[in-house]
Amino acid sequence: MKAGQFTVNLTDDAPRSAWAAVQEFDHIVITPTRLQPLTAFSDANILAQAIYTGVVVTKPTNRTISGLGLADWLGDDEGGGDVLDTAVTNTNATLSTWVTSLLPSSITAGTVTNTGTNLTYTYQFMSRREALSHACRSVGAEWRVNPNGTFDAAAPATLFVATPDTVITRKPQGTEGALQGIEATRLEQSRDVAKYTTKVIVVGKTGDGALVATGSATGANVYKDLFNNNVVKERLVNAPAEPAANVSAYAARVLALYGSVRRHITLSSSTYAVPIRTRPGDWLWVYDPEAYLADLANQITWRGELITPIKLRCHSYTWPIEAGMGVYVRRSGATPTYTDLTPFVEWEDGRDTTWEIGSSFADPDQAVEQLSPAFLGVNADLVARTAVPPAVPWSPTVANLTVGNGSWSATSYTIGRDGFCDFQARFVVGTTSAVGGRLTVTLPFTCAHAVRAGQFNAGVYDNSAGSTHPLYCNSVGNTTQFALDAYAVGGTYAVAANSAATVPITFANLDAIEFSGRFPLA
Repeated sequence: MKAGQFTVNLTDDAPRSAWAAVQEFDHIVITPTRLQPLTAFSDANILAQAIYTGVVVTKPTNRTISGLGLADWLGDDEGGGDVLDTAVTNTNATLSTWVTSLLPSSITAGTVTNTGTNLTYTYQFMSRREALSHACRSVGAEWRVNPNGTFDAAAPATLFVATPDTVITRKPQGTEGALQGIEATRLEQSRDVAKYTTKVIVVGKTGDGALVATGSATGANVYKDLFNNNVVKERLVNAPAEPAANVSAYAARVLALYGSVRRHITLSSSTYAVPIRTRPGDWLWVYDPEAYLADLANQITWRGELITPIKLRCHSYTWPIEAGMGVYVRRSGATPTYTDLTPFVEWEDGRDTTWEIGSSFADPDQAVEQLSPAFLGVNADLVARTAVPPAVPWSPTVANLTVGNGSWSATSYTIGRDGFCDFQARFVVGTTSAVGGRLTVTLPFTCAHAVRAGQFNAGVYDNSAGSTHPLYCNSVGNTTQFALDAYAVGGTYAVAANSAATVPITFANLDAIEFSGRFPLA
């Protein structure tokens, strides 16, 4: 689920016609064997046989070509690319629906298998890669981009090789039955619980009547602290756009990344064209008792010996471009054209393939959007969200008011940590709006006490006269409503008078009614 990168070096005597044929945003295509004659193969045939296709991003020198994997067309690591400037919304949508909605035209859909979990969400102002990664994680899926430019997505066990068919040991490589072996020339293991998590709490989107929506997931606990208590390692994740319906499932996805000991294996092997054998994301058998890489729960026969390998995932590998492979530059067009660079490649024979293998894809350096930890009191974004209540849109209910083609604006409420609700609203009268009697407003929530006379603020704007008239927010004797009354000034002291179609003004087009206030929640 990342782009990766490549570098191809041409020999010093490579002719200008070779290195000048490579331009920015061309594609480098590598096949396990050279295709001859190249003109005998169609574009689809070449891409189908490719073990790697990358996008040319830079040429540090005339004879050095570097770039990124095809996943770069989904978006780069800084959030750039084909950005979703227009919102993409789906309700209770399957993974395949989301992939269809979010894929850019530069990548086509491949094999997408729904996971049985659907997602309701809106994506905007982010790259398509960020959106696709979030959608996949939310429904329990992962994705990859193939060398032919197709996009696959499914549950990890469906998308990748879940039952290992590759065995990595210190024995010579070869095949035995359905298993293929890779000889490790260097094999080292590290283990850590630095990011170990026993419980994940996701702080999601603001919900009606609550400051934020939260959901959690708790894992098995097998470790003890100094005084023999269960280890407590909780993780807060800031997910400001995550709706309440998703937060618990989202927490479970994060727990799966951090809820176990992290094993990281670094090894080297002299493997030719490793993408033919396995791909990042696949599960592998790894066996080396001296490095404590064994698991008695797994027993397989390898090289005539019963071994007990550990099952781990391949995170990534770096492999050399060796003699025997085919290397081409592809220029897009109505009919794509290929230039064969194979005779001019500076081969990397003798270099090992380096692997990164482990039990977790958790990355402590990921951005918040990529599920990084957000600790309350440390993560500024999360602290700000829980300290400053966000505004929630609100549609006031007003008795004796016919809305017609009038419009509400600036109508919202906030709920503070102090237990108080602040609200505001403005209604602009339209040509078909009407006031039929005393105006009574329903509060967004129940007040902790009966509404008191004068507790809130209100006024009326007379558009034709360009003047403003104050209104008196009167009590109607309960905890859920208040009345908008006028001030009568005929006597010695002003008194409240019921509002009406002509009180305090004769309501007409473009006149406005405004009110705001603050009250304690029940």
